[in-house]
Amino acid sequence: MDFKLIVKVVDSCNLECGYCYYFSNIVDANTKSDKVIMSQKIVNELMASFFRHNKNGAGFTWHGGEPLLAGMDFFENLVKSQNLNNTKNLKVTNSVTTNGLLLNDTWASFFVANNFSVGVSIDGPYDLNFKTRNTPADKFKKILEGIDSLVRYGVKFGIICVVCKESVGKEREIFDFYNSLGIEDLAFLPCFLLNNDQSINTKLSISAKEYGKFLVSFFDIWTQSGVKGIDIRNFNEALRFKSNLPNLFCENRSECHQHLTISPDGKVYMCDNFAHTKDNVVGKVGDNFSNFESSSRFMELKRASCDLPDSCKNCKYVSGCLGGCKYHRWVNSRDFSRPQVYCYSKKLLYSHIDKVFDSLGIEAMI
Repeated sequence: MDFKLIVKVVDSCNLECGYCYYFSNIVDANTKSDKVIMSQKIVNELMASFFRHNKNGAGFTWHGGEPLLAGMDFFENLVKSQNLNNTKNLKVTNSVTTNGLLLNDTWASFFVANNFSVGVSIDGPYDLNFKTRNTPADKFKKILEGIDSLVRYGVKFGIICVVCKESVGKEREIFDFYNSLGIEDLAFLPCFLLNNDQSINTKLSISAKEYGKFLVSFFDIWTQSGVKGIDIRNFNEALRFKSNLPNLFCENRSECHQHLTISPDGKVYMCDNFAHTKDNVVGKVGDNFSNFESSSRFMELKRASCDLPDSCKNCKYVSGCLGGCKYHRWVNSRDFSRPQVYCYSKKLLYSHIDKVFDSLGIEAMI
């Protein structure tokens, strides 16, 4: 089985987002101020073992912390290591998830030259970013300048918007902000955080009802705006379901066990959401990738990808989410037996789209 990798190249960040799930749950002694960068030795070992294992392609998402803190030399060297170890001539995809603060023309030029795509985390206009991400005005200005660099250099990029409690009721402002920047690719994620005891932090986490309300409102604004060319991942997935097309993204597919996360010290975890507790380590860089598949935690996640909760089996929307994010099921019950935390949100969105389609007398849009 081929894997896809989320590689956390650095255990530090240059922002202080209040909802950051990674640093709120990190189990090592490192803190945001400790600039722990993945060593070249670990990068080379990772490339050698990964390219040796995969047969059909090699997908990398470079993550953190803030991955650009690792520096240009780090990224230039990892590309060299990829080229050196790709003896099978596999198709390689690279993407970077960044808060955008360090983006500039130099980075944009590198991304274009090496065919990297970029995901920029920005939660709408300044007032929302200040409330939810503690982003001061001068840093917000630099992020916008970085996005402008991506646009001018023709970098393939999208926006990742974390929807917080404060976002609800601000859908029009958020839409107008992204539209003013000429954003063409957008994805929403619910703000979701656990307490130290692994219970849900209800003070910061958006509820399923609130998130569903936001999605429905934004869907109506999107469809009624007359603006063309804005792809919104959450809505595209729903429309694919309406058109009997296969789901594209991991939370709606039965393959999240194919995604592994690598920490800066070389530990290998299950998907990114699970990468903050020692219980979910499945190995280390340098191990044979085939060995990860036989670990108990890996097998448990793989079973959960196939075994749906009883309440999902008769749901009319089950083929549109296949039980949804497995991590959000694990949070609800450690044996994955209950529906995901945001099940209600998806049902609310999908049922709303049903009503819109019925009112228009159409069956599909794709």
